Amino acid sequence: MDEDNQKNEAEGDQANLNGAGQEEEARSSSLDLQKLRKLRKGLRLTQAELAAMLGIHRTYLVLIEKGKKIPSPRLERSILDFMDKAERDSLSPQSLWRQVTTANASPLVSEPPARRAPVVSWAAAGEARAYEDLANQIEETVETDCKDPNTFAIIIEGDSMENKFYAGDRVVFAPNSEPRNGDAVVAKLTDGRVFFKYFYRTGPEGSRVKLVSENSLYTPLEFERSEFNFIYPAWEIKRKLRR
Repeated sequence: MDEDNQKNEAEGDQANLNGAGQEEEARSSSLDLQKLRKLRKGLRLTQAELAAMLGIHRTYLVLIEKGKKIPSPRLERSILDFMDKAERDSLSPQSLWRQVTTANASPLVSEPPARRAPVVSWAAAGEARAYEDLANQIEETVETDCKDPNTFAIIIEGDSMENKFYAGDRVVFAPNSEPRNGDAVVAKLTDGRVFFKYFYRTGPEGSRVKLVSENSLYTPLEFERSEFNFIYPAWEIKRKLRR
């Protein structure tokens, strides 16, 4: 296979693993992103602080502000509500700071009820090429506060991540979030192998990925970023006391 074909094939695989990526392209957003950034900065809010108020991850808000992610209709309404209140001067830096620092403060926007994420087996994760494949292999569901519309959980197998994660743990993943150094991730290579490890970018401009186990008996693994079908960061763990 020539180099151009290899590149096109890799790009095609990447496009397939973005979960709701195609749906996002079909949707449009009425958000004025320049105004959103201006209002946030005018209230002296960091992206992390506003993201916490909206109930989303900071990375997701960064992508929204850059126009690289289109928020769900619910989240878009919450952001528009924030912008409306900020424009009408019904929000102040002082009141927002109290909301950030006070655990019992009322939220900026109404929090949606906890949702249930589908749970799939480790074997199903090994057969999947993208989120859509996982969605058809549901074993059970678990409650989660993850706001990712495509969130799912995997039943962990093996001992490579002991003593932090154990076989039988249900780990919830956020497939629409970008993994950061030190995140626990589920990663699938194009050759079919699946790993649950800690993620680190290495090499020039982060072109390589190092996967590190919690268990020191397992040596780190390193691959080119293009060798992966997907890398999804973990959001939370659900552990049963009786297995």
